[in-house]
Parts: sequence; C-alpha cells; structure tokens
Amino acid sequence: MKRNEADIQKRIAKEQQLEVVSQLDENCTFRPHIQSSRKGSNAGQRSRSAFELSHGDALRKETNRRMLKLKNDQEELQHMTFQPKISDYAKEVSGRLQINNEQSQFLEYLKQENIKKEAKRLEVLRLREEEEAKSCTFSPQTTDCPAYIKRIAKSMSIVKAARNSTSGLLDNSNMKPDWK
Repeated sequence: MKRNEADIQKRIAKEQQLEVVSQLDENCTFRPHIQSSRKGSNAGQRSRSAFELSHGDALRKETNRRMLKLKNDQEELQHMTFQPKISDYAKEVSGRLQINNEQSQFLEYLKQENIKKEAKRLEVLRLREEEEAKSCTFSPQTTDCPAYIKRIAKSMSIVKAARNSTSGLLDNSNMKPDWK
C-alpha cells in the first residue's frame, strides 16, 4: 500500500509540473501528436522480425546504393558526345607510312609487306634445305620416264577430268565405279 501511494504521489507531482510548464509558456502552440505503430497507415501490418529488420534493411541499403551509382553514371554519360577531339598537333604530324585516309594506299602497303615477308621465308627455307642436303651422303640416281608413258598418263588425266566435269550432268547410276 505504501508503494502504491508513493507512485500515485509521483504521478500527481509530474502532472502538476506539466501544468505549471504549460501555464508558463502560453505562446507555444505546437503540441506533438505521436501515433503508435498500431495506428495510422501501419495498422494492418505485423511487426517485423529481427531477421527481416537486419537483412531487409541491408538489401534496401544496397539497392539504394546501386540506384545512386546508376544515376551518377547516367548523369556522367549524358554530357558525353563520344566524338573524339583531334588536337592541332595530331593534324599536323604525318605518320611513318605517309598514308592519308586512303584505304587503297594502305592495302597496297600491306600487300607489299606480305610479299617481302613471304620471299624472306622462302629464302630461309631454301637455305635450310641446302644445309641439310650438304650433310647427306646418299644421292639416288633416277631415270626419266619414257615419253610414251608420259603421253598415256596425260591422256588418262584429260579423260578423267572430262569425266568428272560431266559427271554432274549425267546420271551415274549406270556407270561402273572406278575401283572395280
């Protein structure tokens, strides 16, 4: 009973202090109205768990950070024209190749360079073969094929070429295969 009476007296003392303070400052018209979490727009929502608070807030923070980064990137790119500016010095200097915006000159230069490289490669290959041939002791002696055999081979190749060129035009179902 004593504790209960002490609590009641404390409450009464606080209320009297609030009345004195409110009476002293009549010019202050603002009275804050604080809503509890169960009233107003959040009335139908349940309270969030600790997991939802920690992870949900982290996800929201990360999403906001990404959105701000994208917005900043877009603002930077908005002022970019992607048109390079060539300095006056670069316009005055000519390149080593002496090519002025003409593709035919450049392509001709590339062809000449490729021809030079190929000639150099063939020369190195020929020299290598000569060096290898110097160290060889065996040199076979071959005889030339008789002329009549060369004529037969030439006529057979002509016949075979003619047969291959007309094979697409003729039906090959009646022809006998070469391997028989």
